[in-house]
Amino acid sequence: MPIEIRLVQTQLDTAIVVFDGRILEIFRTLWEGKTRRYHAAMIAEIQLQTDKKGVHMLNIKAHAGYTDLLTVENSALPAVQELVAQVQQAMGNYR
Repeated sequence: MPIEIRLVQTQLDTAIVVFDGRILEIFRTLWEGKTRRYHAAMIAEIQLQTDKKGVHMLNIKAHAGYTDLLTVENSALPAVQELVAQVQQAMGNYR
């Protein structure tokens, strides 16, 4: 089942993260229409991290060396946890 999550980064920047079971796409308002697309086989690591202040971050690392770090609001936490689980499951199909 496809997942689509809206993550507000700043007043000027919003990220839309979409996963269809194979491809993870990230759309950002500050990227001027450009997107990042990662096939599950090209993702080295995806995890949800929480710092000491309780700020949640989605950390995506690609085998090619790219890293995307996105702020996750508390209200989006369950959806992002499901996203991480589905992406990790898909990654396992290519190992």
